[in-house]
Amino acid sequence: ILRGVRDDSVKGFLFKGTGERAFCAGGDIVSAYYAGMDFRKGNISLDVASLFFAEEYALNRKLFHLSKPSIALMRGITMGGGYGIAGNTEFPVACAETVFAMPETRIGFFVDIAAMYHLNQLPSKALGRYLAMSGENLYGRDVYDAGLATHFIPSDQFDSLEAALVS
Repeated sequence: ILRGVRDDSVKGFLFKGTGERAFCAGGDIVSAYYAGMDFRKGNISLDVASLFFAEEYALNRKLFHLSKPSIALMRGITMGGGYGIAGNTEFPVACAETVFAMPETRIGFFVDIAAMYHLNQLPSKALGRYLAMSGENLYGRDVYDAGLATHFIPSDQFDSLEAALVS
């Protein structure tokens, strides 16, 4: 991302999942779990175990402060660290298939700083607190209506939107 910020030929950043099922589906929690278990077993140091979070939070900060337009096409599951990426873009875009949640709270973890910031900015502070504490899902248009996306478009327009943005 930093190279693209300095490159005048890069006009903006577009983030999307690799398929239609998910924008980001919790691989970060799986990695964190295994790193924690390796630390508990003495296989890695605390510095190594916490490196994942340091890198994730640094990426979220860079996304939040990008000087060029950034768009996240949140097709499908957009949970946890996935929303940390999408929510820190200038334009997170939802569709009918978008599923938002902070599932890490269901396993006793806490919502990270990126998502906590955005949940605290919602028009309904009560909804933000509820989502942060419950891990409850929001679906489709509710993601937009809650204030977690700047735009909502029909799912069948995602590909044409992407093509228009790239061109």
